[in-house]
Amino acid sequence: MLLATAFPAIETATGSEATVRIEPGLSSLFIDPEDTTRAASRISVRDRSSDTRNLDIRTTPQGAQVYVNREYVGRGPVRLDNLESGTYRIRVTQSGYYTARYTIRLDEPRTAVIEVELRRVTGYLSLSSNPPDTRFLVDGEPTDSRLVELPVGTYLLQARRFGYIDVERRIQITENATTSVHVELSEAPFEVRRLRLSRTRFNPTNPGVLGTVQASFEATNVGTALLEILDEQDNVVWTHRFRQFEQRENSVRWSGRDADGKIAPDGEYRARLVGFDADGEPANEEQARLQIDSTHTLRYRTAWSGTPGLMYAPNTEVLPARSFQFSSAALGHRRWLNDRTRARIPIHASLRVGLPHNFEIGAQATAFAHDEFERNYAGGGLYLRRQLGQWREQRLAAALTLSGTAQTYPEDSSYRAPDTATNLAGVKLSAPLELRLDSVRVAATPELAFSPARPEYDPPNDADADLAAWAYLRAGAYLDLGAFQTGASVTLRSRPFGDGRLRLDLPIAAGAEMHMMIPGTVLVLSGYGGGEFEAADDYYVFAGLGLGLLY
Repeated sequence: MLLATAFPAIETATGSEATVRIEPGLSSLFIDPEDTTRAASRISVRDRSSDTRNLDIRTTPQGAQVYVNREYVGRGPVRLDNLESGTYRIRVTQSGYYTARYTIRLDEPRTAVIEVELRRVTGYLSLSSNPPDTRFLVDGEPTDSRLVELPVGTYLLQARRFGYIDVERRIQITENATTSVHVELSEAPFEVRRLRLSRTRFNPTNPGVLGTVQASFEATNVGTALLEILDEQDNVVWTHRFRQFEQRENSVRWSGRDADGKIAPDGEYRARLVGFDADGEPANEEQARLQIDSTHTLRYRTAWSGTPGLMYAPNTEVLPARSFQFSSAALGHRRWLNDRTRARIPIHASLRVGLPHNFEIGAQATAFAHDEFERNYAGGGLYLRRQLGQWREQRLAAALTLSGTAQTYPEDSSYRAPDTATNLAGVKLSAPLELRLDSVRVAATPELAFSPARPEYDPPNDADADLAAWAYLRAGAYLDLGAFQTGASVTLRSRPFGDGRLRLDLPIAAGAEMHMMIPGTVLVLSGYGGGEFEAADDYYVFAGLGLGLLY
């Protein structure tokens, strides 16, 4: 291979040209020094064997304009094939960069791969300030250096320091010149400002940080502040006194509980922030409104079987409007069958979105990757759920869910996969019921399924079969402690209707799961285990981990 790289000198000119000569049998390149003294790019050239003469020109940045023998040939990367023997003058240009010019000669058939990295047209910014430890930001990006190289152009320079008034200036950077800026900051009068709440409605029983509200604000100078939460009658529910401020950004979280640790009742509340200067005198006041709503329930649920709840048993909950959950899981198992060990790796992802009026919409996708003895397939679907109501002090609940699933079989269009996720292609109508006994929940769901494929395990499974219908009975129990949940579920399936009297169709699907919210975050770590069971010597099990987000 023939390889050369040129690192040209940097001067104020817009670039000169380097002459690069490729000759058969050479292991190095000759570059004319006179042509590279003012070049404005880094050039790397290598050749590849070819039956024709070709130029493969690659540029950094991509999209730079490329000219060959003064003719525009496109934006990089550019490839020119079947060229005549001879010399080719190449020019690469881009706004804000120095232009690169060089010459290359192609004699023997080969492909010359030319990589051109253009050098930006830059200048320098020199910074000084009083006080000397002022923090500078250039177009919002902080810089710790007092001498900064920047591409030419106009920038917003911000100077900040706690206890002082911010300064903003527009600055112009010019080519190969140094722009010097000195900033004198003036001491800021004390005040608290820009009171912000992380959420304006929340439920203190939601897990982790989802059951809290964060109050954030700025302090302009040394002082203290008092934050009060007041109810609709202006009674003080909770207070927090800040220590003397040492930084601009400050915050505190309220868990929705009063001074005695009891959850505050539903209703409208007001956050009032009063600032006190270094002498203890009141300076100013900021206010913001929020609401405690015990119906704003956020709980993490899996959607392995198409609709959220337990792995194999949906429950009745819906997310509040404008809330969402994303979940993912990777599972795996090995099975000894017919003197062979077979592997299967299901990968699952789902999305839940809360809608107004007790509706929830969602999507899920599952791919089953197999070893060489099995077939790969994938499925995805949508669902729409409405919570019908809650009774007997919210201990009983019911919902209605309509879902649809499609599956793909890239290896054999006539093959239909087994009902591993109890979510075969088709349409399902389910009516989840739930009994809530404090932290213990029991769910049961009768479900009707309509599919163009029968849930069979033994091929052939005719792709052109008539519409099949059958029933599922799903059930499960789980312990819900908010930030931690664990449970088990099972699904029984009937034989397709029309196959004689109604009877159970094996295998039975069952699973166990655990979900734990990572403290201080909205992330959830999950563990799964499950399988299909037909007989004492005919079953398989799987296990895996998942990661999700609830907000």
